[in-house]
Amino acid sequence: MSTNRSLLYVTAGIIGLVVLAVAVVLLAGDRKPQEFPPDAPEAALQDYLAAWDSRDVAAAYGYLSARVRATTSHEDYQRAADAFSSYGTRRIFIDDAIGSGDHVVVRLTVEELYSNGLNTDVQRSTRSVPMVHDPDGWRIDEPLVWLDPMPVGEFTK
Repeated sequence: MSTNRSLLYVTAGIIGLVVLAVAVVLLAGDRKPQEFPPDAPEAALQDYLAAWDSRDVAAAYGYLSARVRATTSHEDYQRAADAFSSYGTRRIFIDDAIGSGDHVVVRLTVEELYSNGLNTDVQRSTRSVPMVHDPDGWRIDEPLVWLDPMPVGEFTK
């Protein structure tokens, strides 16, 4: 009887690993980055996400608007980034920019992979990121950490 139970656990473990591997492959898919004109707000957001993914917090912080940097110090942003450093597997698709002039909102679709070993789930959500154009280019106009805005005052001294 215990041999059958052990075999059942081993089989369940193998099935769980196969499901996880398939989900990771499906989620990873084609990793070819989207292409945007270099002066487009979508390109600036894409560069921010690349800096975030490579854990270059200083570069990511540089993509925040002057208004945001005036209310969120680099040290506070670093602490917040450290708190979110182990976020799970995700894919981000930049959909489009809405608006004109110096203020736009870039819409994203975020796919996140959640797994507990036996079950795997991919959740999709949308996100809107306000951006402003300044003399140095497009900047994110909220204190993004991961993709959620940092609550004002939460990481201040």
